[in-house]
Amino acid sequence: MATEDQIVNYIKSLPEQQWYSLEDIGKGMNIPYSEIQRLVTESEAFVTSIGDKNETVITLRATFRKNEPVYRKIIGAFKNRID
Repeated sequence: MATEDQIVNYIKSLPEQQWYSLEDIGKGMNIPYSEIQRLVTESEAFVTSIGDKNETVITLRATFRKNEPVYRKIIGAFKNRID
């Protein structure tokens, strides 16, 4: 069973990019998609979004804060709001 720290360390070991697909992380770590999804959902260490191919993508919260443009943060906040 994977842990949040293992996912964080795996992402840090990859070539730097803004977003990583859950599917690619699961394949790279040899962990079922459902387990990756559960860990990411339960953790505050990650930010999730929807990628260009309509797949779930994640990034580390620290990376998001550092690299994501302000306007995208605002749009993301509206997309994820609860009515």
